[in-house]
This record gives sequence, structure tokens and C-alpha cells, in this order.
Amino acid sequence: DEMGGFAQNVPVVQALRNPGMRDRHWDDLSKELRFELRPDDKFTLRDATEGLRLHEKATLEKVQKVTDRAMKEFAIEKTLNDMVAAWDDQDFEVMPYRNTGTGVIKL
Repeated sequence: DEMGGFAQNVPVVQALRNPGMRDRHWDDLSKELRFELRPDDKFTLRDATEGLRLHEKATLEKVQKVTDRAMKEFAIEKTLNDMVAAWDDQDFEVMPYRNTGTGVIKL
């Protein structure tokens, strides 16, 4: 059944669509799977299914390991970017704190 065959590939396809996937993750994934994976305008699901055993549990586990890491790194990256944006227009002034030789930050 054609739909059944597609359905078993859905978890891998969803994992590969992770917006946090960077070149380093595709490199790691290609190494893990021993198959060159590079998303571009020409890359299709057929390309992946012909080169990989997407329906195998071991393949799914390898894909999830890399994509989970990518997702966590993406969350950290987004948080850092949000912090930079929030603090970017702030002016800080370091004021001496008593006679301690240290300073305090004044906004």
C-alpha cells in the first residue's frame, strides 16, 4: 500500500524539517547514516528513501539524535538572540563602588 509506505517515513521527514538544522547537523547526520544528505531545492523524499532505510528504527534513532540536538541548540540560539535584542539599545555605565576598587553597573 503506497500510503502505508509513506506513513512509515513521516516521523523521519518531520525530524528532518527541523528549522534548527544547520550545516554541521547535516554533516553529522550524513556521517551517521553513511549517506550524503543535503537539503536543497532539488532534494526530494525519493532521494532520501532510495539512499536510506527511513522506515528502520535504527535510522529513525540516528535522525532523532541529531535533530534533537539541533532543536536544543536552536532554542539556545533563539534565546541568546532575544537577549541581545532586548539589551542592545541599553546604555551601561560603570560607577565606582565606594572605595572597594570595584564597580557597579548603572543603567
